[in-house]
Amino acid sequence: MDEEGSAVENLSPETLVTVKIDGKTQEIPLKEALEGYQRQSDYSRRMNELRQEKASFEQEFEAVRTERQQYATLINALDAQLKELMPQEPDWERLHREDPLNFPLVEKQWRDYQSRLAATKAEKERLSYLQNREEQGRLQSIVDQGRQYLMKQIPEWNDPNKWNEARAALKEYGQKVGYTEQELMQAYDPRAIIVLEKARKFDQLMSKRPQPDKRIVTGK
Repeated sequence: MDEEGSAVENLSPETLVTVKIDGKTQEIPLKEALEGYQRQSDYSRRMNELRQEKASFEQEFEAVRTERQQYATLINALDAQLKELMPQEPDWERLHREDPLNFPLVEKQWRDYQSRLAATKAEKERLSYLQNREEQGRLQSIVDQGRQYLMKQIPEWNDPNKWNEARAALKEYGQKVGYTEQELMQAYDPRAIIVLEKARKFDQLMSKRPQPDKRIVTGK
């Protein structure tokens, strides 16, 4: 072992070492520096694991969604084909009277056909429900992220009362400048909301600007 290695091993845990914390140079015990390094190393490792898990989840989710879309396309095609080939419902009373031997077979075939139609309809409704739920979840995630962005850009909106007041004022101002209520309800981009808020405040400020005396301007 060389001299440098021996010197490192002989260092006391209380030996002061120079480190940079938040851009400032400080002296702290070696033990504390090593513990801080270990915590940072563990934190970085965990964050990398979370990023990898998130990427893997997103890939799997996208694969499932693509597969579901393909399946929905097949179900819609099958439903359309069944409806296109749908025979006319027999006159059951007449069939029973004129062809009693084949009546049970025809009746079974009709029931089977109606069962297939009902099954494809139910499957279409199930897929539609899943897609709508996913879309609602996606929109809610966008809304939550947008809300966090807004609260960071305009901290006073963290107060629920001020946030509700701001929403009401923005809705009124937005409709005043030409937005429909539906368009405002679908304003998910927080940057657009901030621009609208700045425009609202500017117009409010300009409306309170002192106006020149018309008598002085006209000389009357």
